[in-house]
Amino acid sequence: MNENSYWDSDKIRIHEIFNYTYPDYPETWKYQGVSHDLRKRIRDAVDKLYGGPSSKILGTLYSGQISSVQSWSIRIRIKPFEIDQSFSIVVFLNEVPKDPHTWLKSDDLVGSYNVFISYLPEDCENCRSHENEPIEGFVHLTSALQERIAHLRTEEVAKFLEENLHLGLLKARKTS
Repeated sequence: MNENSYWDSDKIRIHEIFNYTYPDYPETWKYQGVSHDLRKRIRDAVDKLYGGPSSKILGTLYSGQISSVQSWSIRIRIKPFEIDQSFSIVVFLNEVPKDPHTWLKSDDLVGSYNVFISYLPEDCENCRSHENEPIEGFVHLTSALQERIAHLRTEEVAKFLEENLHLGLLKARKTS
């Protein structure tokens, strides 16, 4: 490379060119092509750092084959000003605790979709021009389902979700 050309992703395949490595990529793991052993060490490091077996999400890599895992999510679509303040739609697999103050600490909590809106939409031109347009987001269920169901077959997951998927609505407190 020189002052008239730039590095691009095709030219940067081996990060050691820049005398750089990732902190979680020990010196002894020097890149020698993608190998079974290297993938296993990286997967083990990810599991240690972030908890849980990454192979559940990534598929089985030990054989050199990546098996597919169906991904499950809940799609939430709502007009933000249907509720008069900022709010969260909270997703549970199992029971919704009776006390909303305990929802975010519940073992059955899977995730939430948080919507922040202006308390004074009349003062916000962008808010007024989009107030009837729905917004959407997703809460991913796959990891939580893997902890609860042995096999993520469509029929089993659909039945489980029909019986156990619950939503809650948490409104933000007004501070006036």
